Amino acid sequence: MLTHVQNHPLLSGLRTAVEEAEIAYKEAHDAGQDLVGYNPTISVAKWARHIEAAGDDRVKLAAIKDERFEFVLAFESRATNYHLRQLTLEDRFAALREYLRNSGQMVKQLNHKSVDNWIRPMLVRTYIAGGALLESTIPAAEHLPHEYSDRACRQRQLGIIKKAFDALKAGLKRTSRCEGGPLFIGHSFANLYPTDFVAPRGQKEIKEEGRRLRNIRFLTLDDIERQALLKLSDAISEAEEGEQLAGKALHRVKERENGSINEYQYASRLTAMLDDGDLDGKVTYQHKAQHEKRVAFEGSRQLLFATIVEAELARQRLTDLLYLAIDETDALLGLTHNSTDQFCFDNRISMQRAAMLNCLHADVVIRTLGRALKETHTKAQFDYSYGNGALAAEEQLDRCIAKVTAKTDEEEEE
Repeated sequence: MLTHVQNHPLLSGLRTAVEEAEIAYKEAHDAGQDLVGYNPTISVAKWARHIEAAGDDRVKLAAIKDERFEFVLAFESRATNYHLRQLTLEDRFAALREYLRNSGQMVKQLNHKSVDNWIRPMLVRTYIAGGALLESTIPAAEHLPHEYSDRACRQRQLGIIKKAFDALKAGLKRTSRCEGGPLFIGHSFANLYPTDFVAPRGQKEIKEEGRRLRNIRFLTLDDIERQALLKLSDAISEAEEGEQLAGKALHRVKERENGSINEYQYASRLTAMLDDGDLDGKVTYQHKAQHEKRVAFEGSRQLLFATIVEAELARQRLTDLLYLAIDETDALLGLTHNSTDQFCFDNRISMQRAAMLNCLHADVVIRTLGRALKETHTKAQFDYSYGNGALAAEEQLDRCIAKVTAKTDEEEEE
């Protein structure tokens, strides 16, 4: 392996700077594509046509306003994510440019007489890759919606974000966390946090989630630490991953393990062998094979329940963190701005947007995962072994305990 090569201080530092810049570039590129893809839905021209069609009909105008409310939040989520990823990219590019500037002559001076000359080819290759990366541009930047750079439009839409954030705070009631107990998972989904849909205001018959935001990795653009807001993005990802693992565990039990254990086929096989008089010497073999399948099935089934519990605990941790993040966001919104520096002002507004939008996104994720985990938990209750898996697992446990105990007794006697 190239461990010694990779640990060379000059190459290691250069690679780290290039890799961090590459990651930042990809994130900014993807965020830009996501924003550009949302152009048609946020176009003011599109909404103007809707308004013209409604005329002076107050009911229709109110419905359009409610519908636009969610589209604005979705756009602002993508626009804010793109802006923060751009800031990260600028920071990483600046660090890479500085590293290349400081290391360029060091790489150039390496020759056949240098002790580290053997590392020069890899340094040159990495240096050139870093230089090429600095020349890269984000294609999406040329196709951003006009609304992205329209300060007056963005300011109005900031007011919509604040309305949604205020509604979130008003709608949430702090609840005591349910600790432990074998049944806590069964009643924690709805009791600890609401699981209903979030959708455009005024809609009563809601069958799918109407609020579609992005997970924004928060950046602290001043000297104040905001721990909950910084952790919120990772907590959202952790909770979503936990639900996905629970869903995969359920699929494994329903599809693979159920197909393997199939109690009906086993019982039919034994019955057919009995009817045909073909059981001599085969019952023990058949039962042993089915016993092993039952033990394996019960193991997967219990793993499923453990995965559901872990996923729900991650959702509860996200819930706890959301309340803290809301408090930090309130404090951020309450900061006064005394500087005349436009850049500092824009940074504060960007942090406000990111903080409120990620709180709103966390709220949607908690509700969505609550519904999904509740459904997974309900489906997991059905035991495809009809209790035989649990009995087989207990029998196997008793055998293991007996063997270990007997072995221990023998060793003590010796």
